[in-house]
Amino acid sequence: MNKNLDEKIALDKNIIKARFHPETNWEEVYLGNIEIDIFHLVGWTTKRLGIKAYDIAGNLSSIPNFHPFFVQRRELENAGFTIFIPPTKEDLELAGKTRFDLLEIV
Repeated sequence: MNKNLDEKIALDKNIIKARFHPETNWEEVYLGNIEIDIFHLVGWTTKRLGIKAYDIAGNLSSIPNFHPFFVQRRELENAGFTIFIPPTKEDLELAGKTRFDLLEIV
C-alpha cells in the first residue's frame, strides 16, 4: 500500500483498517488478537472470539490463550467508524488500477 495512504488512515482514528483472517464472517471485521482472559473487557456487544490466532507474518501464534476477535461491521459503523478494506493485488489488476491510482480515489 502507498505510504501516504497508510499515514492518512493511521491519523484518522475513526478509520479501521480491516485485516484478513480466515475465520472472519462476511458481516464481521477482524480487530486483532486478544488474550482470552481479558476478552470480557471488550465493550462491543457483537464481539466474537475466534479459534486460531496468527502473527503478522501469517504464522500460527505461539502465545498461549491468544485468539482472534471479531465485531459486526454494522456495530462499528453505527459507532461512527469507517471500515477501510485495502484492495488486494488481484482486485487492482481486475480494476486495471495500480496502488498509486488509489490516491485519487481516497
